[in-house]
Amino acid sequence: MNTYRTPISGFSRKRRSSAVASLIGFAASMIWSVTFCPAQQADGPQQADGPQQADGLKSAAEKKVESIESKFVTGVRQLTFEGKRAGEGYYSPSGGQMVFQSERLDANPFFQIYVLDFETGDVTPVSPGHGKTTCAWINPDEQTVLFASTHDDPEAVAKQKAEIEMRESGTQRRYSWDYDENYELYAGKAGSKEYVRLTNAKGYDAEGSYSPDGKLIAFASNRNAYAKPMTEEQKKKFETDPAYMMELFI
Repeated sequence: MNTYRTPISGFSRKRRSSAVASLIGFAASMIWSVTFCPAQQADGPQQADGPQQADGLKSAAEKKVESIESKFVTGVRQLTFEGKRAGEGYYSPSGGQMVFQSERLDANPFFQIYVLDFETGDVTPVSPGHGKTTCAWINPDEQTVLFASTHDDPEAVAKQKAEIEMRESGTQRRYSWDYDENYELYAGKAGSKEYVRLTNAKGYDAEGSYSPDGKLIAFASNRNAYAKPMTEEQKKKFETDPAYMMELFI
């Protein structure tokens, strides 16, 4: 598929995600598990847990969260059990499958993409297993999976090793979303290990979603920060916040 340089607008990540969902006309549902990961979860070490409550008692804050949550969400059921964390899950159009990202490979501390089949319970990897991934979506054909990945980055494996070494040293990374400039969009079938690369531009290309007929893909990118001249003010803002130059494309 050709990617047309048709920027729609600039948004923060949360507003941008909402705009994508509205643009294609259907919403997604998040995956819930003990290791629930919100859409903005960074691919770095997690903040250290606070002191454990004596005798397993829950804190007042935890009880308050549960009481509020129960007003909006009921029948919560854990769907994933493997790995350190999982999240950003989205149902297929029929509701028979869910695509999600998870950190569960010993040699790779970053998210990879998986598909959960609700009928069989099978979890099948989609991405190649190296590099970083995020933001997957199932095509209306129920076969093809769209996802963002850095697996073609020549430094992908080296970055994995560096991340593992940093975590083992006990260093905590400050929370921030990783707008790696090597993210590109790919499409492939679960378990096939064969992919079609859909974008090829320096910059963060990710957060893609198919239109209901599967003919279009809406995605977010800050590619214009690398391809077009920026003012000094834009450069300063981009250095501290790569999301500043994010736009929507089709």
